[in-house]
Amino acid sequence: MIKQAYSTKQTANILGVSFRTIKNWIYSHKIKTFLTPTKQHRITKEEINKILNNQPENKTAIYSRVSSQKQKEDLIRQHQRLKQYCKKKKYNQIQKYSEIASGLNDKRNKLTKLLEQIAEKQINHLIIEHKDRLTRFGYNYLEQYCQTHNTIIEILDNTEIKEDLIKDLIDIMTSFCAKLYGKRSNRTKTKTAIESCLQELKT
Repeated sequence: MIKQAYSTKQTANILGVSFRTIKNWIYSHKIKTFLTPTKQHRITKEEINKILNNQPENKTAIYSRVSSQKQKEDLIRQHQRLKQYCKKKKYNQIQKYSEIASGLNDKRNKLTKLLEQIAEKQINHLIIEHKDRLTRFGYNYLEQYCQTHNTIIEILDNTEIKEDLIKDLIDIMTSFCAKLYGKRSNRTKTKTAIESCLQELKT
């Protein structure tokens, strides 16, 4: 009797994970497969059901961030939009992470806690409004990290926030100039000059 079986792509769709995740599961022997005469992996319906029955209850995290205290009201609105999205998608067990910090800062407490939860496979879906809410640079590395731990990132809007981009650019240039000239006294003057130039560009 021939058992009903699915391709790796079909299995990924059924389980709600990425194709890469299924491949990782195959190589780590988390999911059993058999090979077709053309050396293609196939997964039986029984194996898929076993994975589904052993999966933890769907847990979702929302992460919101702004760069400065002046944007605190924006942070609240961002947080509300993420919650509304989860409600629409009927996501349960929502864990909320929200913080005020630069997208260039790689030592954010809330983001660190979130990544720890993902590493422990406690998060199935991560909801963010924009890619740069997670990080200004290196987003693809974080996406790969999440995929490795079976976490799907959902982005509400792929556009960039111009104000945050300008602020991060100012921070980069100010830091560079301060290191270049080696004097703290020049930092404020440098920042003021950079801000003035960027304002000219905006207008």
